[in-house]
Amino acid sequence: MNFDLTQEQRLAVESLKRFAEAEIRPVADRHEDTLIPQDVMKDLLRKLAPFGIGNGWVPAEAGGAGLDLITSGLLYEEIFRIAPDVGGTAFINESAAFMVHKLGSPTQKSRYLAGLLAGDLIGCLAISEPGVGSNPRAVTTRATPTDGGYIINGEKLWISNGSISDLAMVVCRTGPDALSFFAVE
Repeated sequence: MNFDLTQEQRLAVESLKRFAEAEIRPVADRHEDTLIPQDVMKDLLRKLAPFGIGNGWVPAEAGGAGLDLITSGLLYEEIFRIAPDVGGTAFINESAAFMVHKLGSPTQKSRYLAGLLAGDLIGCLAISEPGVGSNPRAVTTRATPTDGGYIINGEKLWISNGSISDLAMVVCRTGPDALSFFAVE
């Protein structure tokens, strides 16, 4: 096997490294012992989007960067090295965007996807529950259909990005063996 990086991968990592050292590290250092405020984090996510951070997993035809997973992993490795909290927020946000892309309804895609990919919206994943952890198959939170949508009953915890998110992807049980996610503002 050849484990050498391609020229494109080396250029992508080096470009991100130079940018992040100059633009991301100073902001992260200022907030070393505090939560980065939502408006500041959105500004950072917007600046990282052209590098494929926050949108790399979504294909280009859907508005993402369409990166392969190796390149995306290399870029995240670099941003986590420089600013772990920014990397974590971007990773969770990209996970939310990918869920909307893969599982969202046409309405959810038109309402949320572009904003998540651009860094204008911050998403979070509400999966973990007391006594269950982060095993999605074991969630007990229920979504019950009503005339206007669904009523969600349950308890979630450890929601990364939860305090600064604009919307949550809530994993719920919709039947004895059925799981769904709901985008909740």
